[in-house]
Amino acid sequence: MFWGDERPVPSDNRDSNYRMVRESLLDQVPVPAHRVQRIRGEAPSQIAAKEYEDELREVFDGPVPAFDLILLDLGEDGHTASLFPGSMALDEKSRLVVAPWVSHLGTYRIAFTLPLINASKTVLFLVTDESKAPVLRQVMGPGPGDPRLPASLVRPTPGVAHWFLTRAAVGRLQGTEA
Repeated sequence: MFWGDERPVPSDNRDSNYRMVRESLLDQVPVPAHRVQRIRGEAPSQIAAKEYEDELREVFDGPVPAFDLILLDLGEDGHTASLFPGSMALDEKSRLVVAPWVSHLGTYRIAFTLPLINASKTVLFLVTDESKAPVLRQVMGPGPGDPRLPASLVRPTPGVAHWFLTRAAVGRLQGTEA
């Protein structure tokens, strides 16, 4: 298990993505510790990104790993995997993991890059909040979506992206209540 993004906090911090997954999933199922590859959010962000990229390159063969599955969410601003609109990280072509400054949050985020995400066999978006329907409409169509929205840039090749939406999000997307 790898993390697509992390906040620059210790692993026991309430804002840690690792902590959230550990408490809700890993503590409930028998996953061997050596199979869990967390991002060291407690390290300086640029160092954590470099270490995580090095770890990915050690574990996987080839220039860009092809994950079997990447699970993503959609932010109300169209961000995904800590890749925010306007971020220089969206233009990254050679790195696998970066630590862009997110000015509106006043912090760094450690994040997979689009080339890494798009090399996946399957990307699954899970959108459960109806407040994301307006941006979901922009990302999903008609056509390829708003190219300024990071989620619309997730196009795995040769893989596939699947969108799992709640009834409320679908109802708002279609303009009717579900």
